[in-house]
Amino acid sequence: MANGQGAALRAPVSFDQANATTKAANGSPKRFRERAIAQLIDVACEVGILKLDIKMFSHGLRNFRNYIHPYEQIASGFTPDEHTAKACFQVLKAALASLAGDRP
Repeated sequence: MANGQGAALRAPVSFDQANATTKAANGSPKRFRERAIAQLIDVACEVGILKLDIKMFSHGLRNFRNYIHPYEQIASGFTPDEHTAKACFQVLKAALASLAGDRP
């Protein structure tokens, strides 16, 4: 599922009742597809799916996605290399291991 929604859909009550859940104008939880990845990360940590280390690294990694757009990369002068890519990939692997229940 896109945007990490799979974990939310497997535990909808937990995700809806978490303090970090994004609310609609009427105060009810937003539908999962309307929630930003940042909030999904925060809630996944709050409900115990992700550990704090993965939450923190995931937010940093999430910020890197903006550099996919060539103009953003040129405008910022950012030139990622193989080491940057490997660091990002390691965070992704740890997050996937957390979602799969492979991290104690």
